[in-house]
Amino acid sequence: MNNRLAALAAISGILLLTVAGCGGSTAVSGSVSYEGEPVENGAITFTPADGLGPSSGGTISGGRYRVDDLAPGEKIVQIVGLKAVPFARTTAELAQQAEEAARRGQVAAPAAQASQIPDDAEGNNAKVQVKSGKQTLDFHLKRPSAR
Repeated sequence: MNNRLAALAAISGILLLTVAGCGGSTAVSGSVSYEGEPVENGAITFTPADGLGPSSGGTISGGRYRVDDLAPGEKIVQIVGLKAVPFARTTAELAQQAEEAARRGQVAAPAAQASQIPDDAEGNNAKVQVKSGKQTLDFHLKRPSAR
């Protein structure tokens, strides 16, 4: 009987340690939009506000993201939205872009910007409090205010 009691105590102890260890991280998910439109492609990064510990992040796809195994605490959230940049795939396409630019009075075709969201967009690089467990944090970014 003592062996059974000892085994039960050992299993209970292991379960307690396992459950206690699970409370240290969290999963965060939510939506990301810029100027009311979902961010179709990008990345989100959660960095400890105090600068201590690792950053964690994930991809944004179709206006949604999910980051697992994120340590709780105050974080700074950086969001990058990327858009497809059309590059000429052939010499003929490149020549056509150059001709169109010349008709507009430009020396060369302007380079398309890949970044959809400026670093100083309202809501970008914001501080948030991440709690243990699963939670939803939505980010609705806006153009930077005029200075």
